[in-house]
Amino acid sequence: MSTLLINGLTGETKTANQENSVQTENTSTQKKPESMIEAIGVMKRIEQIAVEVSVWEMGAFAEANAILYTLIQKAYALHKELTDTKDVNLKYKKQGLNDYLALHGLSAYKDKPLTTKIIRALFGNRDRRRLSTYNVTLKFLVQNDFAVEDVPAKIAEFGGVQAISLGKPEGYLNAKKRAELANEEVRDTGLASFTSSSLKKKYNADKIGEQFAAVLTYESDGSFSVNCIVPSSTAVNATLTAFYNSVKKENSEEKKVAVETKKKENITEAVKNAIAA
Repeated sequence: MSTLLINGLTGETKTANQENSVQTENTSTQKKPESMIEAIGVMKRIEQIAVEVSVWEMGAFAEANAILYTLIQKAYALHKELTDTKDVNLKYKKQGLNDYLALHGLSAYKDKPLTTKIIRALFGNRDRRRLSTYNVTLKFLVQNDFAVEDVPAKIAEFGGVQAISLGKPEGYLNAKKRAELANEEVRDTGLASFTSSSLKKKYNADKIGEQFAAVLTYESDGSFSVNCIVPSSTAVNATLTAFYNSVKKENSEEKKVAVETKKKENITEAVKNAIAA
């Protein structure tokens, strides 16, 4: 026996079974709230864009930085060439720079510092803040007298041109600090010891405990000849700084290989995620 239900608005009659069927159908086809659909849509968009950013950071962005660092490396090499006092053609090379500036409407920079002239000549009248950043970076490289071939790696090591221009290069240590750290490492290390009557005559007991710098020549029999000994703290600090830089370079090369390997793995993974999304 079916019970009749009367719709109060339309007067339509339905059985109880028919009413239950309609309610069940409405429940099964009920849509998600519009707010939830919109929220999920934005989340998916953000996730996709975040993946694309990761790909860009490890791909195009990293490549663009690598190109920039190479250009600054060339600027640094030019600076070294234009400050080589042993070059008999130095005067003419400097004139070539001034002539270039004049031909390109940059004569106002003729009497500016060499780093500024080089950056202006190479990068022209671009955004002044960017040019200032490149100029500060070039000055930083000159002050530290890095090897030309090490420039891209050094810029990356110190956090990039922006970090250097702000005076906050990551992990940067001045020469004095590098010498101190190297001294801590080698102070109690004895690679070898030697003496001679001439050395004993030249240096007395007052020098005990002091550090000296020496120039040695490696001989064919595996021994070292002592060419000279310098009782100078400046020479000692320079030697310690060079030692620090040498060790740092070795570690940097190993780290660079590891980073490149990891970067390739990350790019591959990010691309896979972007395709799958």
